Amino acid sequence: MYFVKDLEHINRYLRWAETKYNNVRIVQIPHWNLTYILRSGTFCAPNPKVRLLKLSDIDRAMKLREGVEYSFLGMKKADSLNRRLMMNRDGAVIGSKVYPLMDWTNKEVLQYMKVRGLPEPVRYGKKASNGVGFNPECFSYLREHYPGDLKKILEKFPLSEKILIDYDRNNERD
Repeated sequence: MYFVKDLEHINRYLRWAETKYNNVRIVQIPHWNLTYILRSGTFCAPNPKVRLLKLSDIDRAMKLREGVEYSFLGMKKADSLNRRLMMNRDGAVIGSKVYPLMDWTNKEVLQYMKVRGLPEPVRYGKKASNGVGFNPECFSYLREHYPGDLKKILEKFPLSEKILIDYDRNNERD
């Protein structure tokens, strides 16, 4: 799932996965949270016509589109208190959703990737939760390492440039 499609640092990993696993087809779809961002106008002009979606909507649509019964999701108990409570209550299989990494920590996932020779995910900052988002760590990382990707984000969400302006102003004082 993406917020802005075709970011080079993401596509690089997807190309690697397509080459490594010739029996896998990668499907990219907008992140369900993007509907809330676009509708509310977070760092862009609001669009009240955007239909709000939940992860379950995306999950259901992909199952129908791909003709599969089960979805396998990478969520873990360690991700949040809500996930921990849900997974402790319901287990690793909830309806047609399967959580194979349920009991893993982020450290264990990274160790597994290292042992198997898998590329590490991009780390935008030191926080446990990581991913492309509207935060100073991500934006400053992209500005330094993938300026073209930052430009694509700023084209879609022009008001998000304020994140870097505030970041630069705060770091100027340090």
